[in-house]
Amino acid sequence: MHDLRQEMWKKFFDFDPVDSPSNGNKNVDVSSDIKNKKVQSPSITDKAEPTCTSKSPVEEGVTQHFEKLEKCLNNHSSKEDSSKASKALNGPGPVSTPQNSSSSDRKATKIGLVDSQPITIDWDDPIETAYKMSSMNIQKNPTERKFLLGSDLEDVYKPIIEGLGGEVLNSPTFNISSTHIIVENPVRSEKLLCSLASGKWVLHVNYLHKCKEMEKWLPEEDFECGNPKSANNIPKFSGFSSLIANAAYKWRSTLGEGQGAYSGMKIAVMNFSTSKKKQYERLIVAGGGVVVSETCLNEATHCCLDPWIGSMPDFVKMFIKNNVPCVRPVFLGEYLYRHPKPSVRDHLLPILKDFYNDVNF
Repeated sequence: MHDLRQEMWKKFFDFDPVDSPSNGNKNVDVSSDIKNKKVQSPSITDKAEPTCTSKSPVEEGVTQHFEKLEKCLNNHSSKEDSSKASKALNGPGPVSTPQNSSSSDRKATKIGLVDSQPITIDWDDPIETAYKMSSMNIQKNPTERKFLLGSDLEDVYKPIIEGLGGEVLNSPTFNISSTHIIVENPVRSEKLLCSLASGKWVLHVNYLHKCKEMEKWLPEEDFECGNPKSANNIPKFSGFSSLIANAAYKWRSTLGEGQGAYSGMKIAVMNFSTSKKKQYERLIVAGGGVVVSETCLNEATHCCLDPWIGSMPDFVKMFIKNNVPCVRPVFLGEYLYRHPKPSVRDHLLPILKDFYNDVNF
């Protein structure tokens, strides 16, 4: 103990009681010497420089102890660093999960929500994983090609499409999952108008002939109706077919993902036969518009109305009061292929025009 006491005096007060003139006296008063010296207490930031080249075992032990303490205090502000300091003082211990812990506690441990966790747990977000897998599949497999054909073209071109790995959608009406429609001469059919409204590829039949010849899928732009790049590969259209072709290229190249020609419109389709009503509704939906049901007519922005309404129904009076234009059904088609876009006022039902004189559409 006496040796330890001497070592501590040397360490902290730079004073050796052995070298003192009064070292023979156990009750020596050193307070005056201490007062006359600037005593510097041990600091956790400023380490005392050793006065000799080698340290005794006691000095080594004291130094190591304060170094550990310094690490603890410096890292106290961080839980993670505090955990590391605890391991430095106490040594790493086994990590265990109580067997009786709840499922939510175990899930929290798994995804890294424990307050102090000395090890890293790998966890894959299932949504992110699915997205990565989807991206990989897109890179490995080109965009699926799902074609719409007119009944007069199916016998000739279906074998070509399927031979190249594409799919022909056997549907009498438009199918929203389609990606391409093949035409010989653009005409105003439901399938074609819906394809325009939704921005599908509208390609001339020459596209399939050339793909068969090359035994692979070729760039669509070189055979797209209305596309300047296709001028040398497909016939030049005239009249109404030219309007349809130009509209096909315009909508396909300008519509964004998930958008359609009628995006933002809420349209009520009124006073038509069931078959006609369904036909117009399919066109509106294909173009990203909303078909308003008869129970929510106050939400409509437009009303597509049969011109032969006879007497004025109450719902028409409501539309007039709310400044909702009641247009002829031809407006839906001309909105797609006329440039510039047709005027709403020009397509109002003639018998209702006077009621909208003060309305700006």
